Amino acid sequence: MPPDELQAVITAQWIAKADEDLELAAHLLKSNTPYYSAIAFHAQQAAEKYLKAILSHYLIAFPKTHDLAALLDMLIATNSRAAGELDDLTTLTPFAVESRYPGDFPVVTQVDAASAVELVQRAASVAHAIVRV
Repeated sequence: MPPDELQAVITAQWIAKADEDLELAAHLLKSNTPYYSAIAFHAQQAAEKYLKAILSHYLIAFPKTHDLAALLDMLIATNSRAAGELDDLTTLTPFAVESRYPGDFPVVTQVDAASAVELVQRAASVAHAIVRV
């Protein structure tokens, strides 16, 4: 498979995984289950994967990281407009790990979970418009 076709396949896989996380988070939110930290976790995971799909689309290598600000920083040089539109995703970074375990992180509320899903739905639109898979 030629490199450009392989890159398109990998980018499409990132989008598919991101869509799955977003759909799960939205489903849990709509079902009125009190699993708000799980919803926020899947929203963060979707955001991370959408950013990695965009970076992959632009052939930008990225590290294994949950740090959404770091991923956005990598995008700025190539597509500053998209990076600006997605800048508020950085608020989801703590949901990658901290919200999944007991400790100092505050409890995730229904409002937090709904806001996280809303942010990622916007990120999905941006990612799909750029990648067009």
